[in-house]
Amino acid sequence: MNTWFVKGMIHTWYNDDYYRLIDWIIYESENARIDENPEFPQFLYDNTDDETLEILTEQSPDPLNDNLTASTFFGAFKNLVPKN
Repeated sequence: MNTWFVKGMIHTWYNDDYYRLIDWIIYESENARIDENPEFPQFLYDNTDDETLEILTEQSPDPLNDNLTASTFFGAFKNLVPKN
């Protein structure tokens, strides 16, 4: 699966890191994969204070809800993935 998730990114409100990610996917990588570039892992969040993309971890602040953590996001995502 080669899909990047950027929590908090609002369509049409992009920052320089977002454009760097897109440039890398289109121009610098022959077949971009989520595990190919440590600068752009699969799970990111839009840090609107710094206008950057940050690596999303369970300790990351939730950019949309100050009273929630990113672990809420991971928990919800885990529930969507079928168990083998």
